[in-house]
Amino acid sequence: MEDNDEGYVRVAGRTTEQRRRRRAALVLGSLVAFLVLALAVALLWNQRSGDAGRAPAAPAATCTPPPAPARVSVNVYNATDRAGLAARAATGMKAQGFAVAAVKNDPLERTVKGPAEVRHGPAGAAAAAVVAARVPGAKLVADRRTDAGVDLVLGSAFTTVSKTPATPAPVC
Repeated sequence: MEDNDEGYVRVAGRTTEQRRRRRAALVLGSLVAFLVLALAVALLWNQRSGDAGRAPAAPAATCTPPPAPARVSVNVYNATDRAGLAARAATGMKAQGFAVAAVKNDPLERTVKGPAEVRHGPAGAAAAAVVAARVPGAKLVADRRTDAGVDLVLGSAFTTVSKTPATPAPVC
């Protein structure tokens, strides 16, 4: 151990100032390494806990083919002032195999512009598409009903039930 002109004590070839700088560099380097390691662990933990808490991926959407007319129950309503219109349409629907439940004037007493409205709830969406395919230009109208019932409401532009219906798309 020896004193030099600068007032530092030299031990093993290094001054106390050099040792202090080296110690500070080691502490700072260790701290940076610790923070990088902690960040990596936190990211891995977050990724794994995110996967564990996340609901499993939903299965691919499955499409339901349209039901056969025999499995569809439909109410036929007349929303016009043309007498017998609902009865003629109901006859056409029965001839194609539909189960016709009611034939009368529109209980909601709404004006239907165009050929027809096909009213349905979420449970009757596929059946409604099958009914709408029988009336070119029919408009699908979703409502709040909870059953699978379908209403064919005839409008002022209605002419006939098509004997060669468009093929309804599967409901997905």
